[in-house]
Amino acid sequence: LVRSSALKSFKAEYEVVSILVATLRGFLSAAALRAMAEGGVAPAPAASIAAAGGQPVPAGPRTLVETGTIVPSKQERTKFKETSEKARMLARTITFTKPFGAAPEVVCGFDHIECASDVMGIRAAADKVTEAGCRVMLIVRGDTRLDALRVTWTAIGESA
Repeated sequence: LVRSSALKSFKAEYEVVSILVATLRGFLSAAALRAMAEGGVAPAPAASIAAAGGQPVPAGPRTLVETGTIVPSKQERTKFKETSEKARMLARTITFTKPFGAAPEVVCGFDHIECASDVMGIRAAADKVTEAGCRVMLIVRGDTRLDALRVTWTAIGESA
């Protein structure tokens, strides 16, 4: 019974994805899909080129997304196993693989946390964000003792 319902759910999701792909193929040419898959700029449709007097129409800015994960080493986690009234911080400098056109928005979150006590305060944040990179910080305060954690970050912005 469980397998049957799981299979039905999978088939329904597959049908939705198939419809979306067919719809995209109807709107975009094979060259446009290939260019987008390769991270390039999709060529302008022939109708819009003709409407612009034979000149290609600029496609406009493209969105660039980059993600990463930070897993502090055992040595780096040592300071998070001790309690302190002062905040303890771990900072990592991130260099984007491809520069953005302008400073992107960077969002940080926790993918995994193992705590040895009550959590008094834990925060992941990005600062010093530029087109080329940023700094991701993990800040812990009070009686928060962490045994393991993984921080993920996502940068979203205009491509250069």
